[in-house]
Amino acid sequence: MELLPLPDLTVLALREQSVPALAQRAIQLVITCLAEVCAGVADDCDVDLRHDDSTSEGQLRWRRGRNYAKKLLDDKAVEGLDDAVADVSDNALKIRIDGVAVSSYSSHNGIDHPDLGGSSKTKKTIVTEMQLQLDGVGVADAPHNLVVLYEADRDGLAAAAVGMLRTETEWAWRFAAFRCEGLAVGGELGSAAWSTEPTYEEEPEAELPPLEILGDEDSERGAASDEQG
Repeated sequence: MELLPLPDLTVLALREQSVPALAQRAIQLVITCLAEVCAGVADDCDVDLRHDDSTSEGQLRWRRGRNYAKKLLDDKAVEGLDDAVADVSDNALKIRIDGVAVSSYSSHNGIDHPDLGGSSKTKKTIVTEMQLQLDGVGVADAPHNLVVLYEADRDGLAAAAVGMLRTETEWAWRFAAFRCEGLAVGGELGSAAWSTEPTYEEEPEAELPPLEILGDEDSERGAASDEQG
C-alpha cells in the first residue's frame, strides 16, 4: 500500500526529535487512512437526506479511520509495518511500533488549539505520559507517545499535525503532517493536492538590510539635490 508522504521538513524535524523511521511510517499510515476515510465520509453524509451533522460526521471519521488502520495492520498490508500492533483495547487506536505509540484525534478547535480534555481516560493517560517524559528535558530517547491531531471539513481531511502535548491544551512541540490545498469536484483522494511545502508561518523570517539613518548634513544635501533636479 502506498502511503502519503510527510513534508520533507517534518521528516528532518522528527529525526532530530529521535523519532524512529518506523514510527514515522506509522504516522504516514494514520494520515493516509484519515485522508481516505474523510473523503468517503464527505461523499456519504448529507444534512438534508441523511440528517447528518458535525457530530455524526466526526464519529464516522474516527470509527472508520480506526477500523481501517487496524485492518491494514492486522492483514500486514503495509510494507515495513509487519511488527506494528493496532491497540484498540481502550476503544481508541494506538499504533505501537519500535517503542512508540501513535494515537490520533480530531481537533475541533483547530490544530493550533488542541484540546484533549474532557472525561476520556484514554486521552488523559496519553497527555500524562507525555508530560512525564517531557519532565526529563535533555533526554535523547525517542518519544514514547505521539499524537496526530487533524481537522476535517465537508470536503474531507483539511490538515493534520503530529507532536507531543505539554498539557491537554498546549503543544510542547509539533510539526505539520498534512495540508490539503483543495479537492476537485467529487472529492476523490487522488485529485487532492498534498502540500509538502512549509506554510507561511513555518518559513524562516526574511533578513532585511540594516536601515541607513541620515544625519542632518546628509538630509540637507539630499534636499538640495532634489531642488536642483
